[in-house]
Amino acid sequence: MKKITLTKILSIIIIFLVGVIMGVILRMLTYKVECNNDYVDIYDIEPIVKEYASNKNSKIYLYNVNEIRINKDDNIMNLQDYLTLYKNNYDDVINSLDLEIVKTLKDGGTIIYKGKDNGNIVNKDVTVVKCNTDGNTDIYFGEYMNTTKAFQNGMCGKNFFSDYKFTRVYLIKSVKLLEELDNNKYKLELVINDNKKDVKIERIVDEDSKKIIKANQKYTFYFENKYKELIKEDIEDIFKNATLTGIVIYNEE
Repeated sequence: MKKITLTKILSIIIIFLVGVIMGVILRMLTYKVECNNDYVDIYDIEPIVKEYASNKNSKIYLYNVNEIRINKDDNIMNLQDYLTLYKNNYDDVINSLDLEIVKTLKDGGTIIYKGKDNGNIVNKDVTVVKCNTDGNTDIYFGEYMNTTKAFQNGMCGKNFFSDYKFTRVYLIKSVKLLEELDNNKYKLELVINDNKKDVKIERIVDEDSKKIIKANQKYTFYFENKYKELIKEDIEDIFKNATLTGIVIYNEE
């Protein structure tokens, strides 16, 4: 009688343990599916970027993916094997993938590509970014990539932003009158400093503004980024790619 009772107890314990183990396994599988469904949202916060290949000019990175699959004449291969087919000529590789250009940025010529809806070489959800920023010619491959967040996270460089309206505080080091125009307008040459380097701009102002703008004085500069281009946090890049809309004396309070 005692043996039967002990056997039943052991059986119950074993069944319970099996149930717990199966529950943990099922939960892990469910979590994995959920993670796959939310793949971009999770990794946009802490992106996983790994160097994949390189040649003498550029590096290729994978952004939040482990591999890129390519259909070459109905033969599925990974990106590394595909690069070998083109002897690591990355320009030829990109041209061969039959990608669609989504946008060309004004940062020097960075190009964002996407797989075509009716393409049969790469998945339509594949994004390829070919950098051209300050000598950076690296290439990024990813899927479901939020390129704005990717740039903000350091792709092709660092500290990019796309604010529509923004301000910066700079020092005007010198003011030079270039030309006195009609209607009490003046063409000035300003040398502006951000504590790192100088940039020289020309600006047409009215008489009131001319009286306000003085050398060795800090000012708040107001900018507009009409098309929300990605701009690097760099004084030259800001003045090159954004529109200066106003200048006021900086109030440190």
